[in-house]
This record gives sequence, C-alpha cells and structure tokens, in this order.
Amino acid sequence: MTYAITDDWWGMAGMSVVAGPTTPVVSTSVVTDVAPNTATGNGVVISDGGTLITERGVCWSTSASPTISDGKATAAGTTGPFSASMTGLSDNTPYYVRAYATNAIDTYYGGEVTFMNYQVKSSWIGA
Repeated sequence: MTYAITDDWWGMAGMSVVAGPTTPVVSTSVVTDVAPNTATGNGVVISDGGTLITERGVCWSTSASPTISDGKATAAGTTGPFSASMTGLSDNTPYYVRAYATNAIDTYYGGEVTFMNYQVKSSWIGA
C-alpha cells in the first residue's frame, strides 16, 4: 500500500497530554497518646493522586511493613492531617505503624514508625 502526498496538501494535528491519576502521597507521623492497650496513629495525606481518596487511616502490626490486612483504624476526610485510634494493643509489645490512603488506583503507605505499648502496673504493699 502506498500513499502519495502532493505539494498542495498540508495538514495539522494536535493533541493535549494530561497526566492520569496516580497513587496518593502519604506521610506517617509519630504515634501519640500511648496508653494501656490503645494509642493514636497520625498521618498526612499530602496528595490524592488526582483521584478521590476513598479511605485513609493507619495500619499496625507486630511485624515490620504492616498493611491494611493487619490491624487498621480509619479516619474521615481526604487530604490533610488525620489521627486514628488504635485499640486492642498488647502490653509490652513493639508495634510497627504506617499511615495509608486508598484511591481508585491503589493503596499507598507512608513510612514506618515504631512504638512500644507499656502498661504500668502498681500494687500497694500493706503493713
């Protein structure tokens, strides 16, 4: 098959390129309010990746690199800072925590932070 372009033929083509949605950008902040069996996980959704955030929160585990398949607590909202209450924690146990956000593309995790949940027990010695 051949195609010939004559001298009097001309044309113009144009297109716009728009970046598609990507994964959210999330940062994990330090764990606060550590108490017996509970703590507060904190994070920031910096960017929604161009698609609505459908879930955000923190996930935790006693093993490194926790995912939403492990323990998780959700927080309302889309972008910006958030906090979520982690419950059912065991005494004297190190935990790994990551903030996360999910959009239509994927779930993205922030960096990992660690903390240890201590329960202080006291007893009175009577005379």
